[in-house]
Amino acid sequence: MRYKRLTALLAVAISSICIYYLSFTFIARKLELDATRHATNKKGQIDYTKKQVYLNKNPVFRIFGKEIAYEYARDRKIELGLDLQEGMYITLEIDTFAILQEMAGSEGRKASFRNILAAAKEAYQKEPSKSPVDCFVEAYKRVYGESRLNALFFRDEHGLSNEAVIKRIKEDIKEKRDRTQVVIDKRLNGPGLGGAVVRSSPQEGSMDIEVPGITSMDPILKLINSTAELRFYSLVSQEEARDIMTMIKEVEKESNLKGRSKKLSNILIQSNNRFFCRPEDIQDVRGLLTDNNLVEKLASLRYVLIAIADADEASAPKNEEGRSYYTIYALQTGDDGQGLMPLKSIIKEAHSQRHEGQNKIFMEMTKEATKKWATVTGAHINEQIAIVMKGLSTDAGKFDVVISAPVVRSQINQSTSYIEGSYSEEEAQRVASLLDSGSKPAPSNVTSATITQPSIGEAEKDRASFVFLLVLLLIIFFMIFYYAKAGIIASLALLLNMLFILGTMAQLHASLSLAGIAGMLLTFGMSVDANVMTFEETRRRLSQGIYLTRAVQGAFERVFTSIFDGSMTTLLIGVILYLMGQGPIKGFATTLVIGIISSLFTSVMVARLLIESIGPQRFNFGFSFTQNLFDNIRIDFFKHRKKAYLISFTIITAGLGSLYYHGGISKSLGVEFTGGRQIVMKFAKVVSPQSVKSHVSNDLDKASVEAKTFGNNQTIKIITNYRIDDKTQKATKETRAKIIKSLENLTKMTFVKDAKELKPHEFTLVTSTVVSASVADYVMKMAIYAILLALLMIFGYILLRFRRWQFGLSAVLALVHDTLMIFAGLGLARNFGIVYEIDQVFVGAVLTVIGYSINDTVVIFDYFRGKVITMPNSSFKEVANASIVETLSRTLITSFTTFISVFVLFLFGGEALRGFSSALMIGILVGTVSSMFSIVFADDLEKGANYLMNWRKRRRAVN
Repeated sequence: MRYKRLTALLAVAISSICIYYLSFTFIARKLELDATRHATNKKGQIDYTKKQVYLNKNPVFRIFGKEIAYEYARDRKIELGLDLQEGMYITLEIDTFAILQEMAGSEGRKASFRNILAAAKEAYQKEPSKSPVDCFVEAYKRVYGESRLNALFFRDEHGLSNEAVIKRIKEDIKEKRDRTQVVIDKRLNGPGLGGAVVRSSPQEGSMDIEVPGITSMDPILKLINSTAELRFYSLVSQEEARDIMTMIKEVEKESNLKGRSKKLSNILIQSNNRFFCRPEDIQDVRGLLTDNNLVEKLASLRYVLIAIADADEASAPKNEEGRSYYTIYALQTGDDGQGLMPLKSIIKEAHSQRHEGQNKIFMEMTKEATKKWATVTGAHINEQIAIVMKGLSTDAGKFDVVISAPVVRSQINQSTSYIEGSYSEEEAQRVASLLDSGSKPAPSNVTSATITQPSIGEAEKDRASFVFLLVLLLIIFFMIFYYAKAGIIASLALLLNMLFILGTMAQLHASLSLAGIAGMLLTFGMSVDANVMTFEETRRRLSQGIYLTRAVQGAFERVFTSIFDGSMTTLLIGVILYLMGQGPIKGFATTLVIGIISSLFTSVMVARLLIESIGPQRFNFGFSFTQNLFDNIRIDFFKHRKKAYLISFTIITAGLGSLYYHGGISKSLGVEFTGGRQIVMKFAKVVSPQSVKSHVSNDLDKASVEAKTFGNNQTIKIITNYRIDDKTQKATKETRAKIIKSLENLTKMTFVKDAKELKPHEFTLVTSTVVSASVADYVMKMAIYAILLALLMIFGYILLRFRRWQFGLSAVLALVHDTLMIFAGLGLARNFGIVYEIDQVFVGAVLTVIGYSINDTVVIFDYFRGKVITMPNSSFKEVANASIVETLSRTLITSFTTFISVFVLFLFGGEALRGFSSALMIGILVGTVSSMFSIVFADDLEKGANYLMNWRKRRRAVN
């Protein structure tokens, strides 16, 4: 083996780095457990707010005399998805009234409009179930009767009726909410890899957000609250600054200033073309700058006053005398109020970086913005340009702030630039994330934020961890049992592979969900598969009388192309799903891509290094009773192909027919895809969310139910899609009554209505609402597009590598077949009263099967390519049968180890993993068979194509 030293050095170096980064995960977990114990009372009740306060104090872990703070460890640990760890549940409400004011343009700044808006807000606060737009229309009619709204909105489109205007307004608000949802999703999921869930709410202008981890609410709330629209303004002249000060004094004389202890004219200090104030006055200044009369007067003259972003005295700028002062910039807004660069899209990409001793924010502008920036900077050489972020959420509130005001020294033609200032690392990352995700199309406010537990529950999570370790031990036991000493090497490679995957995820601060664990399970199977292929090839060569050392070397060289091609096709799936997928799809893809690369290194390079370094002569590749287990198997797969096609067709038809009979796929969709009715219940004692989920689902005709603790472990949030198609109040009341009855039967407790204090055997209803799907339509569309593109890329890769279109098409159709078989199994199970819901974890299982099956198929194709050379005078049928038989031992052993692992998951994984493991078991079985018959089907495809070509020739000849 070449490059032995380099391989050994890489293995040691990567292992050390992975162990280093994984240590932070264990440290953070230890401190989180300490926080849980601290927040748990004698009755076993957890106060999650108390737990968060404990962690916010940044406890430390001591190791070898060194202290590691929790915050430091948290930022370097593997993040868990919402299904595996507690998180924040946030309700965000779009500020519809601010949008209405913006849509009204200049009319929205008038006192008459503001009065109507204030009345509408008051009405909405009294009756929040009503639409904010309807509240505004009612307030408008009270003042102007049936006068046309067209005088305020869409004035360029004359003659619009009030009904048409109201419809357009609501459509625009919905469109802004949907775009805001995309922006927030990018902000929250950009730093991690698919952990947060953002979903729209049926309530107009609202959305629900779930974020894994609750230890630091403030940065998350700042990310969500910030509008973050970037604008560039030129500064006013010294003379204009004097005029502004005069205007401020005039406005103060005209305005009613009762209740205000300070005047803006007394606080501000003018110097040249800028204003200053003392640090202790900054909050008063920010409040006074929002005075409607002042804003309206300044806007009429195309001016605006904005303070700098710094919010603490230590970072406030110094004047010539060395005293600390905050700067308030007077800016020229331009005719349209958009400043120097009135573009919808300015920033293409942004990131923070430590540069020249400072935390700086590097930006890459769009092509259009780059051209405009060159023109702007060329026209303002030796002048200051203020970079303003509108709606930046800070510790002191949400404001329009100047984040930098550099002097232009020369025209700037390049697209990349940076912002510098007194930023901490965290603050620089947050501002960069805001710029990178783009501005929110609509202002919004967080109306509530609470804490939830993992969706699968603590008990289920512990069970999943136990089963995962049990599966790992079973694979190791089987490999040693079947391959003796060589199996030990395969087991070491497998453990090293797991270390590399988890260590890399820790370095990337990636999010690990159940879908990610599915990707890891697939890479374990591929890791074992690579060693199985090598060991089976070694056995075959030894049976031919080849010397052991040469047999091992020849085996590694022979199987490398098969392993490489199989890994590359699966890698294609992973890369495409990562680039186009969202949420759990992205989490699955991340784990898969890392695992494939790691498997190639550990199972091929490291395993070979270990065997050759120790010496092949010291190894045996199996015990006597396993040596020749598959040697005498001879099957003519072409002879049985019609039976195989008929069985597959029958199962798929019966299964999909059964699925249709029981209501179709829509009836199997979980609440993540359908949305549903949400009910929050508070109990006098702790109740298991998993028992609630199982019991309520059974009482609601096997409907999808999601249950998790909410705020504390005595309050449970239940979401169900039972009768979701019926939107009437009657259906809602009946659903609520059924859930209450089910909970009474389960807990033996009594339901009481509107109880403020609960007696020992009581529970009550906290809230009842309707929620939308947590998997947005665009996420599902992107997932479908990603899978279709992945299939197309697989076809192209196989065509390129094997020069046979039949192979590529056969492989793709085999994947479609395997997917249909999984859904057929779903339908057949319903005939026996077994209901498996289609949720995000189920989607992860389907993706796992696709990756597993294509790897199997490509290995057989690769062996066929080799057999064509060694069997030049044989027919396609003979070569294909020989290829399948030669890989049969490898196919069956790999499938057996993977199936056993998943079967254990099915038996002991609990309800949360039952659907996931069932889909995997079906997929492994049918994937194994379909991969064997793929090459047979490829032959039938060629025959079918030839028949069509001959038929067309005969038709032409007749005509």
